[in-house]
Amino acid sequence: MRWHRHLLSILGVLFLLATTLAKPQGADPKKDAKPAKTPNYYPVEVDNVWHYKVTANGRDAKISTRIAKIEDFNGEKFARLESPTVALTEHLSQTDKGVFRHRFNGADVTPPFKLLPYPAKPGTKWQGEFAVEKDQGKHKYSGEIQAEENIDVPAGKYKALRVVIKLEENGMMIETTYWFAKDVGFVKQTVEAPGLSILLELEKMERKK
Repeated sequence: MRWHRHLLSILGVLFLLATTLAKPQGADPKKDAKPAKTPNYYPVEVDNVWHYKVTANGRDAKISTRIAKIEDFNGEKFARLESPTVALTEHLSQTDKGVFRHRFNGADVTPPFKLLPYPAKPGTKWQGEFAVEKDQGKHKYSGEIQAEENIDVPAGKYKALRVVIKLEENGMMIETTYWFAKDVGFVKQTVEAPGLSILLELEKMERKK
C-alpha cells in the first residue's frame, strides 16, 4: 500500500503510524470534530501534543504529533494532526460513533476509516474496505477491541483498550495494535509485518491550556 511505504521512507527509522480502519457499513460520522463527552479516547482539542519514543527494527527515534487546528472541508470540520518532526498530516473527527480518519497527507480516505468504534467495548469487531485518493483499488481490513488492560509506558501507568487492526496488502499481512487510554489517546502502538517491527510508547502528553 503506497501510503504505508511513504511513511516508512519519510521517517527513515521505519516508523509507521499505520491506521487501517474504515467505518462499518451504515455508520456515518457526524459533521463535527469535537470530542465525544463520554468516552473520549482521542482528545482532538487544538494544541494537544503527544510525544512518543519509537523503536523500529532495533533503531530508536522520537516523534511528536499535535492537533494544529480545525479545518473545514465541504462543510465538515476535522481536526488536523501534524508532526513537527516528519512530513505527516492527518484529519480526524471524534463523534458518538467513534474516532474517524478522513484524510492522510492531503489525500481523502473514502469512506473515512474508523480508528476506534463507540461504544468502546472488548469483543467489538468490525471489517470493511476503503480507498485512499490517487491509490489504485480498495483495501480490506478487520478490527477488534480485544481487551481492557493495565499498561506501563514511559509516560506512566494507564488502563487502556487493546485494539488490533489487520490489513492484507498484496498477500502481506500488516497487523497494528493500539492501546487507547481515556482522555489521553493511544499510549502504545505496535506494527508487525514481514521484515518490520515497530513500537511506539508515549513519553508525555501536553494538553490544551
